[in-house]
Amino acid sequence: MFFGSQNEDYYVGVDFGTRSVKAVEIRTKKDKVELVNYGWVTLDQVANDPVDVSAVANGQEQGSPDYAELLRRALRALLASVDPKATNVNVAIPAFNGLVMTVDFPLMNDAELAQAIQYEARKYIPTSLEDVNISWDRTSVDEANKKMKVILVAAPKSEVQYYDNLFEGTDVKVDSLELETFALVRSLVGNDKGRYILLDVGSKTTNLVLVEDGNVHLNRNIDVGGTDLTSTIAENLNIDPKRAHEMKEGGKNFFSGPMPIMFPSLDYIIGEVQRILAMQEGGAAIDAIVLSGGSAKLAGLVEYVAAATNLKVTIGNPLSRVVMDPKVARYVEEKTGSALAVAIGLALRSAEKNEGDS
Repeated sequence: MFFGSQNEDYYVGVDFGTRSVKAVEIRTKKDKVELVNYGWVTLDQVANDPVDVSAVANGQEQGSPDYAELLRRALRALLASVDPKATNVNVAIPAFNGLVMTVDFPLMNDAELAQAIQYEARKYIPTSLEDVNISWDRTSVDEANKKMKVILVAAPKSEVQYYDNLFEGTDVKVDSLELETFALVRSLVGNDKGRYILLDVGSKTTNLVLVEDGNVHLNRNIDVGGTDLTSTIAENLNIDPKRAHEMKEGGKNFFSGPMPIMFPSLDYIIGEVQRILAMQEGGAAIDAIVLSGGSAKLAGLVEYVAAATNLKVTIGNPLSRVVMDPKVARYVEEKTGSALAVAIGLALRSAEKNEGDS
């Protein structure tokens, strides 16, 4: 929750991606949530010299700026551009830096559950519990059989310090940190009834999330993403990655035509989706697959995933959770697609909490 006077109805989410930093500012007004500002800065824009950002992130670029320094520069440029009214922000931890698990427990009260979780968490967390932050929430309660399902979330305490350090010297501070998984669910599914698989294709990794009635039931991360799709295009067409990225963003459909391109990384992602489907008890139906991330709008991707899974596939629209001028909304949607999903979900976190506390 944000504390303050004139700025208490403004909320900001900041999403640190592999190649860019994005921010969204919303405000609550007359029971409506309005998107009032957004922006993003790529790490390439703030690098003094041309660098391979992926290599910097992996610690492989010799003589290149420290990756955290690039993020810090991008954040400062972004805050100067957006100039948020709120002084506190919500920040996402990448899904691959956290651990999400669903655990069955006998029915018990909060105090008993808190103790049981400390014991149970040791089975899943491969480090000292003193080094991680653990949160939990009930996802379902079966009174008849005296059982309940609880979702456990663990993230290294070092991550908290890492992001606090990035904001040092700015006029804002970190109010809360959460796994980007939950921000995605909040902005793309909310409390909608049904069972969905979110497929968030980022630059380096893809996050798969099974959601039921707004609750996360499974979270899986795999080390393939949009960069792998770009590399496949570059190799098949014998062009440089920059040109391949431009073609991918330009609306060309690589799945059709006389010589369609085969994407091994995409087939691997679909294979993981099919594993999740096979795990569903009693063959429980999935209402839809929701695509998000920078590669979600790749021409032909919706049809390709639908054909491979025999499921309805849509592109997530985080703007459906906020209001804005329709003409502006069309422009923002065309320009950003679902790329703002995490940042919007983070901003909504405090708006919803503030509403619940009021």
